[in-house]
Amino acid sequence: MSKIKNKEQKFESKNFLNLFDKELGTILSIAIAIIVTAITVYLRLIPAKLYGINTLNGNDPWILYWLSNYFYHNGIFNLAGLKDVKLFWYPWGRNFLKTEYVGGGMLIAAVTKLITSKFSLNVIQTLALQPVFLAGLNTIVLYFVIWKLTNSRIAGLTSTIAFAFYPGSFLFKAFVDYPGKTNAGLAYFTLSFLFVVLGYKSYKRIRSLIYLLIGGLIAGAVAWIWGGYEYITLMISLIILLDPFISKPNTNNLLKHLILSIGYAIPVVLSPAVGLHYFVKGLGLAIPVLLIVYAIETYMDKIPLNKIGITRKFDYKVHLWVIIAGIAILGIAIFSDILSFSSRVLLALGIVPTTSVLSLTVAEYAGTSLSTVFQSFGPAIFVSIIGFIILIYYLIKKKIGTLSETLMLVLFIIAFLFLIGTINESYFIASANYFFDITAGLSIGLLFTFKKQVNIKQTKRVKEMKESHEVEKSALIIGVLLAIAIIGFGAYYGYQDYVSMQYMAPALSTSWMEPLSLQTSTGPETIVPLNNAWTSALNYLKYNTSNKSLIISWWDYGYWISVVSNRTTVADGSTLNGTQIQILASILTGNPDEASALLNYLHAIPNNTYLLAYDVFVGEYQNSTGQVVMFPYPNIITINPTEQLYAITYGMGDIAKSYQMLRIAYKVNPFLSSPLLTNYTSETTYQGATFIQFPGFIGTPSQNVTNVLNTVIYSMMLNGIQDMKQYGVFGQNAIFLRNASSFEPAAVSYATQSGFVPQIITPIPLQHFAPVAFFVSNPININTGSAVDFYSVIVFLYKWTG
Repeated sequence: MSKIKNKEQKFESKNFLNLFDKELGTILSIAIAIIVTAITVYLRLIPAKLYGINTLNGNDPWILYWLSNYFYHNGIFNLAGLKDVKLFWYPWGRNFLKTEYVGGGMLIAAVTKLITSKFSLNVIQTLALQPVFLAGLNTIVLYFVIWKLTNSRIAGLTSTIAFAFYPGSFLFKAFVDYPGKTNAGLAYFTLSFLFVVLGYKSYKRIRSLIYLLIGGLIAGAVAWIWGGYEYITLMISLIILLDPFISKPNTNNLLKHLILSIGYAIPVVLSPAVGLHYFVKGLGLAIPVLLIVYAIETYMDKIPLNKIGITRKFDYKVHLWVIIAGIAILGIAIFSDILSFSSRVLLALGIVPTTSVLSLTVAEYAGTSLSTVFQSFGPAIFVSIIGFIILIYYLIKKKIGTLSETLMLVLFIIAFLFLIGTINESYFIASANYFFDITAGLSIGLLFTFKKQVNIKQTKRVKEMKESHEVEKSALIIGVLLAIAIIGFGAYYGYQDYVSMQYMAPALSTSWMEPLSLQTSTGPETIVPLNNAWTSALNYLKYNTSNKSLIISWWDYGYWISVVSNRTTVADGSTLNGTQIQILASILTGNPDEASALLNYLHAIPNNTYLLAYDVFVGEYQNSTGQVVMFPYPNIITINPTEQLYAITYGMGDIAKSYQMLRIAYKVNPFLSSPLLTNYTSETTYQGATFIQFPGFIGTPSQNVTNVLNTVIYSMMLNGIQDMKQYGVFGQNAIFLRNASSFEPAAVSYATQSGFVPQIITPIPLQHFAPVAFFVSNPININTGSAVDFYSVIVFLYKWTG
């Protein structure tokens, strides 16, 4: 009778919500995770239906395509041919083994050979589909990671839905046609975390160590595809560092830490781009040092430390002092250059590098506002803050924890570190989103397992409490509400993702133009600015120039030119090549004599060396006369409306980037982030209003205007507009411009409520460089009756004559 009564009491203690989470059928929960995965895969495939899978998006994916093609045709393990590739980084050539992570290309080549070629998919198509497959894999595996770590299926589903749809990670190079290293690396992380969780939670030593070894090997494999392997270094280091605060150092935990570290180190050391050096003079050094410290603390009672005044018994205070000393040593090592960190890491920490101007000019290295971060994954941050507080409270009350709880604590810390990093550097937004997706699920799991505290003894002086087997009802209700919030926002973001995917045409097909909203007779309409200016230019280079031609362009397009046109470039999307990029900046922002001298310095060959630049122009074609006036796309900025002070900046392409070129070339103060008020700006006025112009194509002072007009990159474009009648190659939606009687370059003198008022520019003739062809494509034409207003993407190609 007593057993039956106990069972009845136990059943009554289980409220409905706890029962739903703990005993939700495994098949049903996995089915939901699969449905979520299927939906996110479908959303990420939408651009394939609209724009195909034969053109990659962005810039960096093209070098992954080149590497994949290399391994596909030359052998998956053939690394020898990558040591000195003359197609890149003229005149020195590029050693890909030291300047790129080649594992991604090896994997795509293998998958194409063994699997996708059987379905008539080639290398570029396989690569285009890669981000969708990896995002889908990440979504489903993340469910199992969080479920196993928290013992809560709802927690697992929460993380899965957040990762599947929250835009911070969804839109960051993680959809079809846009294979990004971050998306690939995070998928490896999740798979690794599954084995790490199983290893830390297993009570069978051999099984646990096998899981941890596999988890370490998968995590270390990231060093073959992405620099984010350092995230794992940080995670392992924090686990070893913080574990003594959670549970007393012991042999079992030491062995687990050691095996995980060894598994991780093996592929990292074998990676051509990383190697053993990383564990000697890089962040990787932290792991062996911390393992030694942990081992000493584990066996303190067996080491005669009392002879040097240190207790032989482990004490938290001793460990704390070790951490303080370690931080001091680390600081000394960094500032004395014993340890080296990249500009990207320094910027994430809020430290402005003084030796690399380039890092200050890269868009991904710029900071992110807190409002942008919260728009991307704010609900996950809010829930994670609650979860972090609960975890700290739980660990303090419990006093002795487990390795899985140490892992939870570390994941929370990493998430908040990446939040700081993202505010300082937008590159980390996808990683921050990912870790907050994880911690949001952990928070729900912690709430669902938060136990009641009950009195076991109470006197006037003493009140003792113990943990009940029942879950705290209020915590359970809060957990459900927060889970609903995360999932609800996931549905909202999912719809936004669906809308965004309609406009994700490859950058090569839009020339990096954002979707434009136009007012039509039926209301506002968003237009994808498809054009073929760049495609035409790259085809011309491929089929109408010598195989030994050298193409000078800004580094952003180096991969397009080298990979698509198979022509040699000076620099490309790898910002490791800072010296070469500075030379490019000096050529493009110099006057014609300076640029010609630098090309001689590079041993470039006259009449076989080409300069290329592009931008977006606004134009008007007079239907009656055929006259065309064109000016670079203008941006109006209100500085002080009371004093009628405004700024006009130009361009969506190279003109927009030209200030960064000036900084890198030290033509302006490199640490001055604003292009206004330099010797490349000017002023125009109209009815008491002042317009600061950058670049200063018109206005005063005249010396600044002369500076601008005599700068190669600006002169190429202004002279190109003037010579468009003779050298224009009119492509998609620009055929009517063949009938133009004349082309005149202009700039915006001032702006009124009715529009821009252009002023014709007389360019300074460009010496040393002869026009070859100007590739024009119009994404938008609007016929007003008397004229056609249009947007043109123009790629200008000149030949250096010596």
